[in-house]
Amino acid sequence: MKRVFLDLETQGTDPGKHGVWQVSGCVDLGGKPLQHFNFILNPPEKYTWDERAREMYLEQKKIHGYDIERDGLPYKDFHQRFTREILAGVDKFNKYDKFFLVGYNVTFDDRFLRALFADCGDDYYGSFFAWPAIDVAVLAAHHLGEERLRMANFKLGTVAQRFGIQMEESKLHDAAYDIEMTREIYLRLNGRNPS
Repeated sequence: MKRVFLDLETQGTDPGKHGVWQVSGCVDLGGKPLQHFNFILNPPEKYTWDERAREMYLEQKKIHGYDIERDGLPYKDFHQRFTREILAGVDKFNKYDKFFLVGYNVTFDDRFLRALFADCGDDYYGSFFAWPAIDVAVLAAHHLGEERLRMANFKLGTVAQRFGIQMEESKLHDAAYDIEMTREIYLRLNGRNPS
């Protein structure tokens, strides 16, 4: 099974108003990570910042040095690299050869990535990814059953702790770190030790 574990950081919650500034993930074949990636993007000027998202970005800028104006790829450059370097593992003309997109609350990421593809004039997003995407939050909720109702919240960090995954609170909301946590939860839910 071909999987792309994916997490995005965005300028807000509406793909019509807010852009994507970080795309991170891991290409996985049969439970083995083949390629990790972390792209910093500079969204087009038509997009604006939600105040809370901007604060989170500025915090990540302090911690990791991310600077979308200095280092961010324009959408078209990112799209070209992403489709050629990361998604090259599928034949987009073969309906039986697709990646499964995997993430935590993955519908959010899926909507933004689709909008990014559309901004780049690419109407063939579905040629790369099988539908539906695999949502690790849904899988975890099913696994935990009624225990989920007693949890303080269902944020990624809380769920990772519940599954005994060591994590650093200060690193959350960095897509590169979040996707590692997501992949470890997924592997534990499927009875495999994380690699």
